[in-house]
Amino acid sequence: MRALAITALVACGGAPIREVSVTRTELMARGVVAATEQSDVLYVFERDRATIARAGTAVATVRPPAGEWTSATTLAAFDGDGTWVVARASTGALWRITASGELEPIHDRIGVGSVTAIGAAAATVALAIADGVAVLRDPAHVARFATPRADELAVGRDRIALRRGDEIEVWDFGASKRVTYEVPRATQIAFVDAAHAPRLVVATDEQLYVERDGKLAPVATPGRLGSIAVAGTRIWLRSDSLYALDDGVLSRVAAAPAGHLFGLADGDVVISSRDHAVRLSLTPAADPSWDTTVRPIFQRVCARCHLPGGEADVDLSTLHAWQAERAELVDRVVETRTMPPAGVELSEKDRAALAAWLRRR
Repeated sequence: MRALAITALVACGGAPIREVSVTRTELMARGVVAATEQSDVLYVFERDRATIARAGTAVATVRPPAGEWTSATTLAAFDGDGTWVVARASTGALWRITASGELEPIHDRIGVGSVTAIGAAAATVALAIADGVAVLRDPAHVARFATPRADELAVGRDRIALRRGDEIEVWDFGASKRVTYEVPRATQIAFVDAAHAPRLVVATDEQLYVERDGKLAPVATPGRLGSIAVAGTRIWLRSDSLYALDDGVLSRVAAAPAGHLFGLADGDVVISSRDHAVRLSLTPAADPSWDTTVRPIFQRVCARCHLPGGEADVDLSTLHAWQAERAELVDRVVETRTMPPAGVELSEKDRAALAAWLRRR
């Protein structure tokens, strides 16, 4: 199924661009090739090392066993318990890296040979391999598809996209269909809100497109695009300055540093050059609904395990933590209902309230 139509202009619509403030966190890295998060642990990859930091403090450094680090992602754990951070080395091998810096080889466990690219969102994992693409939608089953080599791979929940020059092929496993978009001079693809309700994002040097209702809608931008990075439901883009696009609202970050962009699931961005790396976080606005809806339920039901230092080892005591873990919480609390664990009561009324808060856009 080939989609050629492009809808009318959306976003911004001539409205003034607001300027926003950010919090800057300097990172002990430079020449970053990948960045990803696992709960409150940040993994920053340079070619010769991965630095693991918690609360801004480096806790471990991991060297690649062979070759160099090239990319990394956070994916649903193969043992069904939480998430794993998996990095690809230039040798084509995949390594799980724990928060304490331990390495576990997993490429042989998947049984697909050398991997040239990896992406993941929710329970969907896609691997570019020598003769096509391998897709895992649960840890026990690997589906192989023979397909021409792609220039770029992007992964969303139950969806993957393959870019070959100007052609982007989207595989929708939930709807059992494939759609092809043609975008002249396409340079980058990604999925925004990849873990929950993924929509394709396509960038050229001059235009940004976001998928809406089965078509690509051009988004008004201030000028030529240098690069983009998707961070959860936010799109960071470099033009004459650095901008953040949230649900059609474009904001400019004043005095933003130059460099490559790497989006994080909680909406933050890592910017890296040859000389430095920095994490930028939009200064959060107050959210009274978290205090009135989520916090009381957290205190009654979740605090025993999810306070700082709690037995679950995942701090959910703040608004930021709930925003960062939104996709995981939707999965565990709303869909699979594996949280809270057996023996801890969460009423249907409270679960519905959490579902409404977590799923709002």
